Amino acid sequence: MPTLILWGDRDNLIPPELGERFHQDINDSQLVRFDQLGHVPQEEDPTKTVNALKNFLAQPIREETQ
Repeated sequence: MPTLILWGDRDNLIPPELGERFHQDINDSQLVRFDQLGHVPQEEDPTKTVNALKNFLAQPIREETQ
C-alpha cells in the first residue's frame, strides 16, 4: 500500500532518523522531510504539508505484481 511519511527535521521528540527507518521498512513508501519544521509539521506549516499530500495523491497507484 503506498504510504506517505511526513517528518520535521527539527523534531525534538522523535529523531528524524526514525523517519528514514520507517521509509526503509515500509515498502512503497515516500518520505518527505521538512527542514524548518518540528514534531507536528501539519500544524506548523499546513500549506507545505498539504502540498506534499496533494503531490502524493496525484501519483498513479502501481499495480502489484505477483
